[in-house]
Amino acid sequence: GTDISDDGLSCLSKYALKSLQLSLTDITDRGLSYVARMPLEILYLAGTSVTDAGISLFSNAPLQAIGLNETKITDESLKSFKRFNKGVIITVYGKACGYDEELVQEIKKARPDIKFSGLGEE
Repeated sequence: GTDISDDGLSCLSKYALKSLQLSLTDITDRGLSYVARMPLEILYLAGTSVTDAGISLFSNAPLQAIGLNETKITDESLKSFKRFNKGVIITVYGKACGYDEELVQEIKKARPDIKFSGLGEE
């Protein structure tokens, strides 16, 4: 990881960033509470310790893409994706991939505008 921490993200929350690459950093859900205040369209969190609690902060965000590879999310985050922005692209694979295929199909049916990458759909 890099030296970006939860505390460091508190300084960024005053900026109107559209894209943020936090993959392979030491951030946690606490740091995401600062990031969630930004009008982000693209957010990469691969290889971080974020969990379902942190991802839930973004259900009303204007995200167009979110990368969640190798995170600690579960099916609970998959369920929350139904509330995400129209047309969002969600990348999930690796350790975050203990997903329920039936749940993924349910989400795709309810929200055909959401695209999953890394779950056999590219």
